[in-house]
Amino acid sequence: MLVVLASAVIAGVSIGLASRLVPSWRSAPTWLPVVIGVMAALAGSLAVRAAGVEPAGSEPRIVMQLFFAAVGVLTMGATGAPRLPRARPTSAEGHEQRTGLR
Repeated sequence: MLVVLASAVIAGVSIGLASRLVPSWRSAPTWLPVVIGVMAALAGSLAVRAAGVEPAGSEPRIVMQLFFAAVGVLTMGATGAPRLPRARPTSAEGHEQRTGLR
């Protein structure tokens, strides 16, 4: 159990810190992707245990921990990344778009 917890923490922290390399995700606090990565890696461990693959070895568990951590951090980055504001048309352009007249 301690090995599972340690490998989940290592997988989650590594994926969480690797997410800091994405420039648009740097606005999020550093602890957020790390915590999400660790929690998702623990969920990956539970998924492997529920599937009954655990006695075969640690490779499937580590792969699933990394996969779940990556999906969790990617989801955080995709939903929490700041978006660039759309250019607002000037009043003349807005009138032209609404009415079709120049």
